[in-house]
Amino acid sequence: MFSHKKNYFNPSNHVLKRANPVFYIVSISHFLITYFAYKFINLYSGDAKNYWFITKSKEDFINSTPIPLREDLLYYINYIFTNNLNLPFWFGFLIYSCVGLLGIWILYKTTLKLNSSIQYKWIYIPLLLLPSIHFWTSMIGKEPICFLGISLVFYSLITTKVKTTPILIGFILLALVRPHVGIILAFSVILSFLIKNKKISISYFLMFITFSGASLYFLLKSHWLENFSLDNLQFLFQKHHEVLKTTDTYVPLEEYNIFYKVFTFYFRPLPFEINNLWGWISGIENLFSLFIFTIGLYSIFQLIRKRKYALSKLDISIIIFFITLAGVFSLAYSNFGLIARMKNQSLPFMLMLCIYWIGLYFNQKKHGKT
Repeated sequence: MFSHKKNYFNPSNHVLKRANPVFYIVSISHFLITYFAYKFINLYSGDAKNYWFITKSKEDFINSTPIPLREDLLYYINYIFTNNLNLPFWFGFLIYSCVGLLGIWILYKTTLKLNSSIQYKWIYIPLLLLPSIHFWTSMIGKEPICFLGISLVFYSLITTKVKTTPILIGFILLALVRPHVGIILAFSVILSFLIKNKKISISYFLMFITFSGASLYFLLKSHWLENFSLDNLQFLFQKHHEVLKTTDTYVPLEEYNIFYKVFTFYFRPLPFEINNLWGWISGIENLFSLFIFTIGLYSIFQLIRKRKYALSKLDISIIIFFITLAGVFSLAYSNFGLIARMKNQSLPFMLMLCIYWIGLYFNQKKHGKT
């Protein structure tokens, strides 16, 4: 499935040779941030410890669970690492960090292929060095696996003919670990097919429907949705907001309109909104992301206005995923800390598109085509 006339996975490929030093820098940065994340969790605790240090009652639960899903799947995997293999906590970070780095590597390969016809190839480098991408994909938890799954799905859409193997693997990972994200992504991909082609083949339609059905089943099997109803779901969101209102980084997303929700979800806190180290780093990174996003929107508007570019399935699916994810998650995640984790599933891919649009626009402008 991955073999084409120009194989971007082949180390002998001239594009990969030229870009290899960049990925070495990205890999070193990733493992340095992994070390920082490991020290941070050891100092302040977090979900990573809960996933790794399994109690006896949790062991009993694992033994009685025939099909572990979502966090239960991680407990099961980590049970093997900790109880059967006796691996230390730092080694768990290394394992999950490598999974996250694989997702970043696939994002890198997607970016390389998108920018293969653009002169300004260096402009994607800042995206690969954003601290938040490496921080959240380096820790023991769902984020590295989820990021890998999303990267595989979007990688499969960079050519006219969809790459079946990566999209299947990506959707399976999402169905097992974060099925609600998988459903949103499947919806985005299906809609992109319908918008771009005005139709979708029976095989792909059946694949997406099967995946969405399986994801919905896995989601409903989750312990917090055992008695699913719209009233129970609304009650769950209300309780979630009540708990988050007591936190220092609470933000009233439920009170905002859809435009300000998306803006807040992806580009806040801005500098000096939160007066601590995390707030300053996040603020600077969000300001950079907002700058790239704004210039990217301007670039694609100019290209489309002058009929120099038509949105592809990849463009459309990422845009829909970007907006829908913010709309759905804003119903429950009214906390800057939680938002920082959740937006990492879509913002890097949107910025990848924006950087591509910027490069394409200035490339054509340099040659007098715009």
